[in-house]
Amino acid sequence: MKMNRRNVLVGLGGIVATGGAALSTGAFSQVQADRSVNVSTSGDGSAYVQFTQTDSTYVTTSAGPNSNQFKLQLGSLNEDAVSTFNSLFDIEVSAPDPDSSDTVTAPYYVYIQSQDNVGSGKLLDIQDSSSGTIVGSSNAKEIDYSSSSWGNIQDIGVVVDNDSNDPSTEGVSYPSSITVVVQNSKPEGYTA
Repeated sequence: MKMNRRNVLVGLGGIVATGGAALSTGAFSQVQADRSVNVSTSGDGSAYVQFTQTDSTYVTTSAGPNSNQFKLQLGSLNEDAVSTFNSLFDIEVSAPDPDSSDTVTAPYYVYIQSQDNVGSGKLLDIQDSSSGTIVGSSNAKEIDYSSSSWGNIQDIGVVVDNDSNDPSTEGVSYPSSITVVVQNSKPEGYTA
């Protein structure tokens, strides 16, 4: 083969490509690095998601390590009856907007996580006074913000269905706790 400029360039290009493949190009497929994490908690009265008791008869505030947290006390209810408790507490979201140090601008969605015995037509339902049940992601309540205030859901109530003639409530027990979910993106199934 006759040596000319084209053959030399092709030969050098092949050597460079082979060397790059053998020695790697500097790209990587995995990095592992340790970083510190700082997590702190606050009671319900001063956290990003705040629960404010609006009824002192059925809502009590705990003392001790979980101070500023509250508990619903709905005892001595009638059998074969549906008991409705309006305006027991408020939920306020004061989570900071990552793009602003002043106010929250993004909407948040608040709902009670679904459980077997919690929800509309079940043993226990958690409701917003203006829109009905807030149990399940499809029933989330959107919180909008003005430029100067935090958002909240006011007048959260509870409906307890003690209808012992209803076979769907037979052997079902009340939950010992409920989970409030707050997220800044539309939850799955949300339709409003």
